[in-house]
Amino acid sequence: MMNFSKLVVGATHARQRARLLVSLFIGASALTAMSFPVQAGDIDALRTALKEKMPSTEITSLRETPVPGLFEMVTGKNLFYVDQSGSYSIIGTLYNLTTHEDMTAGRLAELGYAPKEERAVEVPSQSIPWDKLPKDAAIVENAGGKYKLAVFADINCPYCQRLADILKGLPEVEVHTYLITLWQRSIAPTKAVLCAEDKVAALHAAYKNQEAGKAVGLTGKSTSPELTENCTTDVLDLTTAFASLHGISGTPFLVRSDGATSAGLRSKAFLIDWLKEAEQ
Repeated sequence: MMNFSKLVVGATHARQRARLLVSLFIGASALTAMSFPVQAGDIDALRTALKEKMPSTEITSLRETPVPGLFEMVTGKNLFYVDQSGSYSIIGTLYNLTTHEDMTAGRLAELGYAPKEERAVEVPSQSIPWDKLPKDAAIVENAGGKYKLAVFADINCPYCQRLADILKGLPEVEVHTYLITLWQRSIAPTKAVLCAEDKVAALHAAYKNQEAGKAVGLTGKSTSPELTENCTTDVLDLTTAFASLHGISGTPFLVRSDGATSAGLRSKAFLIDWLKEAEQ
């Protein structure tokens, strides 16, 4: 078991200068074993300690994280982590290894701050032949586009949402979205999308936020009867099995027409250049 108490790293420079990226990997069993209650007084004491060290910094929010002894601090549009003494900070990503959830990205999305335009993820090099992708399981947009792109995505993945917005501005790209569920909370809205008459519209409504999703019965908590009644979602099992077989454990995961793969949030410029390579 990892010793998470040793993962606190000093970072004395500002984000723009240091660009220190530290990922914390959380195991569910470790959290259960090491969790402890945080009192309101602890938060107040930490806030006082931080104000002494950073008197000119306005602390918008300060709260505990699932990692014992690690706290989330929001200042303006910046989010980073501090230890309970207020002596050390981490500027980077909090990642749950068990659920494959980028908790920092999710929190930024919750706060209304858009993720970066590009966030590449290193994955083992592999090729997935286009004709081996799950048959009739994709939600297709821009049919007939010059370039073909398959995207494995989760409804609750903030980078998938951002990528979908980028791809909207690329009518030359025929997008095939294969929905998988990395988190339990994604199952209900995913099935609702797959059962919707207009799957494309339902997909983007679900991507936006819970309030937009309610218009098509996508609350994220339960499915709308008119969307799920007499509807089969076997394709979800199919894509999930396919993803597992090919080691796709994070989203977004990209496959182009020649089978080349990539992962993570990519910029419009990268996508066009990368897709063009398939024709060379």
